[in-house]
Amino acid sequence: MSRQILATLAAMCALCVAPSNALAAPITATQLFSFSLTDTPETAGGADVTLEFDQFDASLGTLIEIVLAIGQPFTDQLLVMHPLGSHGTVENAAFTWSVEYPLAPSPFELKMNGVCSTCNFGPNDMVLSNFSSLTVTYPVVSQPNLATPFIGGGIVPVTLGTLVTGTAQNATVTGTWTGDVRLDYTYEPAPATVPEPVSLLLLGAGFSAVAWRRRA
Repeated sequence: MSRQILATLAAMCALCVAPSNALAAPITATQLFSFSLTDTPETAGGADVTLEFDQFDASLGTLIEIVLAIGQPFTDQLLVMHPLGSHGTVENAAFTWSVEYPLAPSPFELKMNGVCSTCNFGPNDMVLSNFSSLTVTYPVVSQPNLATPFIGGGIVPVTLGTLVTGTAQNATVTGTWTGDVRLDYTYEPAPATVPEPVSLLLLGAGFSAVAWRRRA
């Protein structure tokens, strides 16, 4: 008789133990890297660095948004350095910086420029500065294919590059780009399967019934 009771209770508990349907608040996981790039025409340009971010672990939940942000702080400078007291001219000096990052189905590159077509300088170094930020948002909910390069157990490469061009009389032109790169994964956590309170009560009652049956 006790076997019949146990079998019945097991069937009931199998129906009652269910995943919790309460919606957990979205979670944002952040990765942050700092960078510093310096480039001059004398070195033929092309300074770059590749930052390796971790891909999103799909077992954590459902990815709903990805944000790639450069800044803050974010600084870029086109610097003209020359011997103390000298005078001269910089022709067509330009500082180009670029960002390459994954965008399904192919990588995406963004280029920005800082230009000084003709700059006359005196005994002090000349600095052209810019402070800004760059933010790219991937709407994964409406465009799931955008998340493909970011999901898995590998890395997400983000390449930053600088290139300085131009000529200077009695001077050296240098481009410097420094700042932080942040990658955010916002996701809905996977639901956890937990026994409901009714299930626990039924299980306790079942064990009590079995114990009473044996004593009888």
